[in-house]
Amino acid sequence: MSEKLVVTVTAGPDDPEKATFAFIMANTALIMEMDVTMIFQSNGIYNVTKGTYEHIRAVEHDSIKEHVDNFIANGGKLLACIPACISKEIPKDQLIDGVQMIKAGRALKEMMEADLVLNY
Repeated sequence: MSEKLVVTVTAGPDDPEKATFAFIMANTALIMEMDVTMIFQSNGIYNVTKGTYEHIRAVEHDSIKEHVDNFIANGGKLLACIPACISKEIPKDQLIDGVQMIKAGRALKEMMEADLVLNY
């Protein structure tokens, strides 16, 4: 059984460098054959929002869209916080394909079952 990593992301367009580093760590963990789940809360929700994630880019890095595409292609799981979507007025159909909407209980369960949790 592979190790499980959960990466929580609260940074988005407000801090593209921090958002990018979250994906760099998550994608690296997938290459290392870890089971990786990313949970998006607060402004992090914009990293999986159509029309926004394509434009989030840290200096000298690929766009978040490119990081997301790699993450999905390598088997990563994307979870979006329902309260964040509500507070940002982002409907489910505005989220990219493959994102599962969750509440606090599922987020906590994922974190408690993980071998390692990183917060960005």
